[in-house]
Amino acid sequence: MQSLKEQFRHNRWANARVFKVCLAADPSILRDSAGGTVGTIEESLRHTVTTEEGFAAAIAAAAGAEPGVSVSPEAPTAPSDGYGNQHLTWYAARITYLDDYLSQVATVADDALLELPATVPWLPFPMHLGECLFQVLVHNAHHRSQIFSALGERGIKVPDLDYVVMLAKERITAPG
Repeated sequence: MQSLKEQFRHNRWANARVFKVCLAADPSILRDSAGGTVGTIEESLRHTVTTEEGFAAAIAAAAGAEPGVSVSPEAPTAPSDGYGNQHLTWYAARITYLDDYLSQVATVADDALLELPATVPWLPFPMHLGECLFQVLVHNAHHRSQIFSALGERGIKVPDLDYVVMLAKERITAPG
């Protein structure tokens, strides 16, 4: 198993589940102050996507000059003006795109690629591409748990995001 590739596969699945629950929820719940999140659940969702976009842009810049790493014309770029004002459906689609892009990078990542220097503009210290990939995974998991905790406190049923749940959904078929 290519563990980095598999971690990004789970990340994409888990992010999709979070957005599915949030898009089905009463929008007013998402806009209420939610302790333990980035202000509100909606702000936490936007923050998660914006941060992933920034790291993906740093990864694209670092990996773009490397042979064998395809950077599409629609490669992630640093968030621009208006990025924070989109509807949640836009963010759901955008994080799917970003997760797909990062999964592709994880698929071709070897030690040399993971050690490439990457510049993250808002951080005052250097990072490597591999550290950026790892940060995306940890950051997303952190905010997914905050969002689901806040939704659960508001009486919304939230699904389990464990890796084994993803595997079970893929491997266990209903009788009949």
